[in-house]
Amino acid sequence: MEIANVAPDVIVAGKPCFTRRGLAKALCKSEQTIAGWSTRGFGPPYFLIGRRVLYPEKEVQNWLESTLVTPERKQDKKGEIN
Repeated sequence: MEIANVAPDVIVAGKPCFTRRGLAKALCKSEQTIAGWSTRGFGPPYFLIGRRVLYPEKEVQNWLESTLVTPERKQDKKGEIN
């Protein structure tokens, strides 16, 4: 899965990583939303280097895959599909 055609910002330990700003741009979210996710234990894993937060591209892709939802058809009480 490609992330909105946005390239990672930096390389850390040989891994391409997004900054918070880069990830926000890639996911079409605000930086504040991304920051809020981490304080609530949601979102992709990240490196914390000093005060800098960096999201490995592979971890972001894995996290996105884990959020994939397959819609289910619901049946009403008569057994008919809505």
